[in-house]
Amino acid sequence: MLILDVGGEGRHPAAWNLNPSPTKTRGADRGSPICRLILGRAEAIPLPEQSVHCVIVERTPLRRRALDEIRRITNPAGMILLRHAVPPHVDPHRLALEVLPGRVRRRTVQIGRRPVQETVFMMSQTMRV
Repeated sequence: MLILDVGGEGRHPAAWNLNPSPTKTRGADRGSPICRLILGRAEAIPLPEQSVHCVIVERTPLRRRALDEIRRITNPAGMILLRHAVPPHVDPHRLALEVLPGRVRRRTVQIGRRPVQETVFMMSQTMRV
């Protein structure tokens, strides 16, 4: 089962981390190498179609090309997990709701001291790529 953290720096131990930088940019270990690294950007993910079972996107900007790539690499029975800060009067996942297929579950979760919008897409077996 392949898990991909887009923009990840190693927070999810089982995930491969897609990042344009080989080193961490946050936290106490800033500057240290990112483990399980796939060097690249969300707009051009270097993985085959439908090869990822779970995609995690936290804090990374959600642009249309990135969402198209995430859709392309996600397995038809897979899951996409989005978590982003909630700016006033803006839905951080509005574009994703337009672009990504599947059943959707939405809620606000607390990560540290911050409220975060969590949107989960459960792909259907008939997902079109």
